[in-house]
Amino acid sequence: LFALSYIIPISVVIYIIRLLIRNKQENQRLRLEVGKLADELERARKQNESKSGTVPTQ
Repeated sequence: LFALSYIIPISVVIYIIRLLIRNKQENQRLRLEVGKLADELERARKQNESKSGTVPTQ
């Protein structure tokens, strides 16, 4: 029973750390994907500008 009182909190801490690491990795993956999509969108806009010859207004 005494050992159980140490095992449970340590297990919870390890579980939380694993979740945080997984979340960080997922955030990095999503940021990379968003960056790629932003680059692709920028290339598409530049191609449209060069084809139409107009300057976009913002």
